[in-house]
Amino acid sequence: MQTELRKHQHTLITYGTGTILFGLWSLAKSVVYLVFDRSEESLSYMIEQLAPSEERGLMFVLAISLVSSVFLVDMIFRWAAGRSAQKIGTGKKTIKLGFMITSLYIAAVDGFEFVSGIQNIIAGEFMQLDKLLTLLVDITSFIIVLQMIYAAFMVGKLSKAIELEGAAAAGSGK
Repeated sequence: MQTELRKHQHTLITYGTGTILFGLWSLAKSVVYLVFDRSEESLSYMIEQLAPSEERGLMFVLAISLVSSVFLVDMIFRWAAGRSAQKIGTGKKTIKLGFMITSLYIAAVDGFEFVSGIQNIIAGEFMQLDKLLTLLVDITSFIIVLQMIYAAFMVGKLSKAIELEGAAAAGSGK
């Protein structure tokens, strides 16, 4: 039982780090797409087409700020869940409601992106390599978060079982 507990604790540490790194990647990716993507469905293209020329700069800055803020909030959630997972894995913390809420939020966002990506493939909209790679990263992030939640449950369950086993052994030794 101790070996299985250590395995799940190690999983939490590893996937907690992965969750943080995926958050950083997501934030960087969003800023790069906003600044450099010039396709017809990009935000910068829409601003160029819709905004009067004297307001384009302001609109672009506001759009980047707004979208970056959304991704920054996502990064904060990923950082919080990842750090909590690492602390649970090292035994410095027990599973708390905040960890579960942030982890479930991340799983929901990643699950939505995964389903959306699959729908785009079915519709034939994923012929660009960068969009296909983004889908693969989103799928990987989704799986990591689900495994992190499972490992947290297992650490909690095994820790309680080991405590009860220790208490029963101590009680029978009297």
